[in-house]
This record gives sequence, C-alpha cells and structure tokens, in this order.
Amino acid sequence: MKKIAFVSLFALLALALLTGCQGLGASSPTPTPTPTPSPTPAGTLQSVNHIIFMMQENRSFDSYFGKINDYRASLTPAVGRDVDDLETNFTNPTDDQKTIPNDTITTFHLATSCIYNTTAGWLESHGNANRFDVSDSAPLLLDGFVHTASGLATFDGDPDTKGVRSMGFYNQTDLPSPYWFATQFATSDRFYNPEPAQTEATRLYALAATSQGLVHRPQDTNTQLTAKTIFQLLDAANISWKIYSVDRQPDGKLITTLRNFQPYGATKEDHIVPISQFLTDVQNNTLPAYSYIEPGFSSGRDEHPGKSNNIQPGAAFVNSLFTALINSPSWKDSIFIESFDENGGLFDHVSPMIDGRAILELSAGASGQAVGAQVLTNLAGFAPPTILSQAARLQARQRFFNLVVTNVPGPQFPLYLLGRRLKALYPVVPLARRQALGVAVMSYDGHLGFGLIADYDALPEIETIASELERSIAVYERGAALKAHCEAKLKAAQLRVEKIILGPAGPAGVEPAEFS
Repeated sequence: MKKIAFVSLFALLALALLTGCQGLGASSPTPTPTPTPSPTPAGTLQSVNHIIFMMQENRSFDSYFGKINDYRASLTPAVGRDVDDLETNFTNPTDDQKTIPNDTITTFHLATSCIYNTTAGWLESHGNANRFDVSDSAPLLLDGFVHTASGLATFDGDPDTKGVRSMGFYNQTDLPSPYWFATQFATSDRFYNPEPAQTEATRLYALAATSQGLVHRPQDTNTQLTAKTIFQLLDAANISWKIYSVDRQPDGKLITTLRNFQPYGATKEDHIVPISQFLTDVQNNTLPAYSYIEPGFSSGRDEHPGKSNNIQPGAAFVNSLFTALINSPSWKDSIFIESFDENGGLFDHVSPMIDGRAILELSAGASGQAVGAQVLTNLAGFAPPTILSQAARLQARQRFFNLVVTNVPGPQFPLYLLGRRLKALYPVVPLARRQALGVAVMSYDGHLGFGLIADYDALPEIETIASELERSIAVYERGAALKAHCEAKLKAAQLRVEKIILGPAGPAGVEPAEFS
C-alpha cells in the first residue's frame, strides 16, 4: 500500500508542476460533439466559391495529433496507420545531466488540459533544434525542447523548471472533435513555421508571405510593414473578403494582424467584423470569397499553452465553427482550412523545413537512443560521396581487380550528436565479389581516418598491412616535421641576409634587434 500511495502522490506532484489548471478525465468539460455532415455532390476546385482560413495558437503536430493512428485503428472499419505520428517514444536530455547522468524526459500522455507556457521565439526555436548551437547553420538534432521549456519556466517563475511539459501529447479522449475531423477530412502531418519565430512575426506571413525581416513582434520596434498583402491582391481582382475577429483590443477595436500593414490597413476597418457575423454569413449563404478568422487571443479560445489556458474550450470553439458551416447552405461550395501559426516550442520528431537542407526525422528518439542514418548525414551539413554506391557498381561490373582505394573529404569542423562531440570518423568500404582489400580514407576536423577491410581467406595479412600503414604514416610525419624545421631554418637565414643588406640601422623606425 505504501508503494501505491507514493505513486499516486508522484502523479499529483507531476500534474501540479505541469499546470495551474484542471486535469483531464472525469472533471474535464464534456467532450465537444462531432457533427454528421450531410452528403454533398462530388465537385472540383471550380465548384469552390468560398475559402475560409484560420490559425490557432502554438501547438506542434506531435503534441496535438501524436496518437491519431491509435484512433484511426480503433474505428470500424479501421483506417490505416499511415500518419507520421508518435509511433514510438522519443526523449530529450534535461539540464540536470550534470548531476543526474543521462537524465532524459520521454514523450508522455498529458494528464492535464493546461500546461504552463512554452515559446517558439527566434532564439528558443534555434535552441529547440540544437541545444548547444543556435547558429543558423547548426546541425538539426531536435534535442533542445526540454532545455528551452526549462529556461522559460525559470524566467517566468513557473514550477516546471525541468521542462517536462514540452514532451507531452494529447490523444482522442482529450481532443475528440479535432481527432474526428482530422480523420474524416484531409489532414497533413507536415506543417512548418514560415520562420523560426513567435506568433506575431509568423502571422505576418499569412497576410503577406513575408515579415519584411522581422523575427520579433512588430510592436517591439514600432514597425509598420509596407509589403503587399493578399487582401490588396484580392481587391485588385475584385474578389470579396472579410476578416472575422473573435476578441477586441483594450481600445474596443477588433484584433487583427492587418493593422501591422500601413497605410493600407487603416483603409479597411470596414472589412473587419465580429465572429458572430461569420455565423450569420454562413447561414445566409453570404460568405465572401475569402474569409480570414482571427482566433480568440484574449478569451482563451486560441488553444495557446498557459497556466490557466485550457486547450479544450479552444477546440470546442473551432468545432462550433465547423459545425455551423457543415449545417449551413454554404457547406456545398466552401473549403475550411485550419492550421496552427507555430509549434509553441513543443516537441516534434520532424525537423523544420530549411531551404537547401534535407528534412530530418528522428527514427527512434534522442539523447543516446538510436537515430536514423539521415541524422548523421545532416549533422555535417554535407552529403559525402557515396562509397556504398561506388562499391555496388563495382560489384555489378565485376572488373578484374581485387583492391579498392577511396578517399572522401569530410567536414573540417567538429560535429556533435545529441550533445556529444564526435571524436573521429573511420570510413568503411564494402567488398564486392573477387575483391580482397578495401582501403578508405576520410578527413575530419584536421585529422585523417583510415578504414581497412579484407577477405581474410584471400588476405590473412590484414593486420600486417595496418601496422605497415601506421609505420608509413609515422615516417611521413617525421618527414613533414623535418621539412617544417628546414623551412624555418631557411627563413631565419633569409632574415639574417636582409639584416646584412639593410645595414646596422635597418629601415626607418626599426631597431636592428628586431632582425636578430
């Protein structure tokens, strides 16, 4: 009984650290109902007359839909497990590893509908991608979510200073309506921030496909953007549009990102209307061609993490919009697109999409667990020549030689994997048929690594070859050292000659002692 009591106490303590809100389960709000859409005739893109776009706040795919395959498999008939969700557990290292070796946090089911705030700010997003290197060119390790969540909790004075909340996820029981809609309608398991920044900066892209270089809130620098917005393009094409806003500013005006774009925004106040008008337009079949919905930023209906921000009212609010549309005459020719503006600093096992770099996807976790081979390639930021493919071609052609020698230039800077520095690289070249010896050389961080592999039956002297190779390299090193010594002697002799030619005084302002 003591053990059970201890476990229960631990669970309550963990819940308190994660949230200042209620837990999930019996005390949770009644799950939002899911509508039964009436059949609609098949159509094409030409059948669409209304596009509705809305972004909620600060959730990653894994934290929100991390267990959607379990839900799909539970349906009758079952739907395939083909969504790229949390099919396995992943971990992130904690900042306690200095005192608790190999301490990590594993992805887990959240027991609360509220978690303390997290952030996807510019610096923090870089830290999420690489815990120890926040440069733009840093390898993508996806090992810093716990680290940045820990730092924000410390800064904000929240209890979860270990950053546990960043690794949590919800399931269908917690979010019944979103899981139902995501299974009934087209859903993408890839969505990316337009830039590694927080809400105010990323939402600028939804209006103008640019932030004009801003990576923080425009109001922080009193910046007004002048880029052309989608609404100006719609105006030029005589296409109708409205912005439906849920909440108001302190001055009474409806909240909208459009006011960051001036002077155009000031001329379009009549296009910004309350969300109640959306429900009226849906029922009256008077929706504009393009609708942009601003979420409930201040009323707690945007699903943003926070001490008292319950995710379920936001999900229920979106459900009410979906339901109103489906049960209206506007349903027959409308498309509703919902997304999240950024990941909020919550864990995801798929990396950001960066121009010119492959998308990394952890295959089994982090912090010492096995990772995909692609991770190792991405760490260096380069794609080394494919020794394996060269060997395969050799085998296919079956040329008449039994020795393969290859050299590969590697990165001349240190690499890190899950916070550990890679000390050396030793390449291996596979042997094809009728080949006895393969010798591969790869440079890395100012050093050379040699890899030898042999068919022992054909070449039992492989250890002798390795020893002789080491001896030859040592001879070469001594020769290089001798050459450097001779060059230094020659340079000293040249200086002495210059001294004699210049005379005792040397050039103007230089004492003879400097030439000795």
